[in-house]
Amino acid sequence: MAVKILCDSSADFNIEEIKALDLLYVPIPVMFGGETFIEGENITKDEFYQKLTNDPNFPTTSQPSPAMFLDYFKEAKKNNDEIVAIIIPEALSGTFQNANMAKNMCEYDNIHIVDGFNIAAALRILVEHAVKLRDEGKSAAEIAETITKLRTRTKVYAALDTLENLYRGGRLSKAAAGIGELANLKPVVTLDEKGAVTVCSKAIGKNKAIGNIIKHLDTLTLDKNFPIYFVYSDDDTNSQLLKEKLAANGYNVADSRLCNLGPTLGTHVGIGAYGVAYVTE
Repeated sequence: MAVKILCDSSADFNIEEIKALDLLYVPIPVMFGGETFIEGENITKDEFYQKLTNDPNFPTTSQPSPAMFLDYFKEAKKNNDEIVAIIIPEALSGTFQNANMAKNMCEYDNIHIVDGFNIAAALRILVEHAVKLRDEGKSAAEIAETITKLRTRTKVYAALDTLENLYRGGRLSKAAAGIGELANLKPVVTLDEKGAVTVCSKAIGKNKAIGNIIKHLDTLTLDKNFPIYFVYSDDDTNSQLLKEKLAANGYNVADSRLCNLGPTLGTHVGIGAYGVAYVTE
């Protein structure tokens, strides 16, 4: 009996990392007009951001079908393996529901589906920790229990160039987005305790937005057993600046990691997002 870890593309692993970590992987399709794209198959991150800039069609995402999960679940059942699936929040996508539907169709108890309550590098941290526990010989039930506890201490804070993508993609109400207030208003967002997008603050300009992220981190005690991830969409300039300012404020970012958002999340945050993912004590 082997333990398998499954994630979707909102955790932003590339194909090489998926193979190296021996992950099961379910992509979330992105559409421009009538065309469907899947990162690593028919579009790269760079190509996606080029289309985001130049294509007149606004991109949308589509949840993966239950069948995409069911293939993995049936294989696990046949081999008497266990699966821990760590999924994009139900508050943001029907992916979690479809994974559970596939589990019910499979009629196999050794599948544990965890709502990650997180996206991007914050979800990635959970998946990487699940892989570590798998390699230490933990059971799927033990891993699922640990990740369920860890997810509440794992967060991402990000500044966006605009909230329009989140609003147009249906992930934020028009009132919360406050579209068109001020051209240089830079919102800072996070996910709440159930994984829904929430606007923490709106700052005039990039430096104020970075300052708001740092002020938030100053109220926390970070868990040094987990890496800090700096996230960005297409351009890492602001993410590197955030890293430099955190280092100047006494944060140990020597072992931090950088993560470019893929099409799944780039669709909803647009170009120019940057932020930090972390785990608290």
